[in-house]
Amino acid sequence: MATQTAIFVPAPSGASSTPDLNGTVNATSASAEIVIGPDTVFALNANGDVNIIIGQSGVKAPTAANFRIPSGVIATYDTGTSDRIRIFNPGGGTITYWIQFLTRS
Repeated sequence: MATQTAIFVPAPSGASSTPDLNGTVNATSASAEIVIGPDTVFALNANGDVNIIIGQSGVKAPTAANFRIPSGVIATYDTGTSDRIRIFNPGGGTITYWIQFLTRS
């Protein structure tokens, strides 16, 4: 079912939920697979431009040709049947990314 309009809120924290994630990606490099889970809504933000790819186990490394998220933008995704992402850093310095899991309100 498609989500046409929704208000997303941070997922509950605690032992039964997935904690927020963050990490770094070196210049002109891709992250390892980041397991998000299927049918999961999440927000992604980074302090530099990034490119993202969503897929299953073994998802290929993203490149600058994949979907771009500009620095400082909060992008919200639903993984659907996929369960992981990879992030590419096209820039010349290390970037930090943050992932917050969301729930539909």
